[in-house]
Amino acid sequence: MKYNKNGTIVQRTKHFLLFLMTSGLLLATSCTDMQTDVQPSEPEQKLTPEQTNMKEKLKDTAVLMQQVLTQPGARSELRFAIDFYTKNRNLDERVAFAAMFDGQAAYKRSWEKAKAVNHSVSFAEAFHEATAQKRKGSSSSSFDLKAFLIEEDIELYFPYSENWEGEDVIPTLSYDPIDNEHVNEGWEPAGPKGKADSPVITSIENWQKVQVDDDYAYNHPTVITLQRETEILPPPVGGGSGGGSGGGSTGCN
Repeated sequence: MKYNKNGTIVQRTKHFLLFLMTSGLLLATSCTDMQTDVQPSEPEQKLTPEQTNMKEKLKDTAVLMQQVLTQPGARSELRFAIDFYTKNRNLDERVAFAAMFDGQAAYKRSWEKAKAVNHSVSFAEAFHEATAQKRKGSSSSSFDLKAFLIEEDIELYFPYSENWEGEDVIPTLSYDPIDNEHVNEGWEPAGPKGKADSPVITSIENWQKVQVDDDYAYNHPTVITLQRETEILPPPVGGGSGGGSGGGSTGCN
């Protein structure tokens, strides 16, 4: 499974072809056993200060998701949103945080109608609760993570999500390391295969570090935090100074 700035095609889903996102993360080696001594990915390029800051924020977000996605309602809503945008907006198993926070997002009405169980905690509520708890013990409590995730177009990506169709799974959490195109660290929930019927996961001590790569993501439910990359459009035919930046619509408004 490869993400790069030009986009790529991989084989290995039930659809045979999966058009992957434009990000910069390549997951290419294999790791089948749970590990407790996994180190962050070795850098393959030198990052700018801005990239270093982005990498740190993506990691912080992945760690925070450990608490958010222990809530059954938050898990169900995220999965529903990813399925909705994949099927209705041609997005590739991903959804922007901005959509998850937006009470008027396109998927919300369908989500309310589709809920079989009246979960008391939504994704946005679980996120607010998790960030509030984090601020209590943090020296950087003034940082607005929610605003950062919206302004920087940060997304949640669930590769091979169809492998767990209809299952309530607590996913492994990982993030785009930016400086390594082959493998990255992730956190896998304790319990058999991360199933929701495993022991209740309430803190980071109940997660174990693993190496996340294509084989791992294919065999274990994995959610990755990453930044949606803006597409640079070519100048209009016939010349002129036009041109500019703009990404394809995320379908999240």
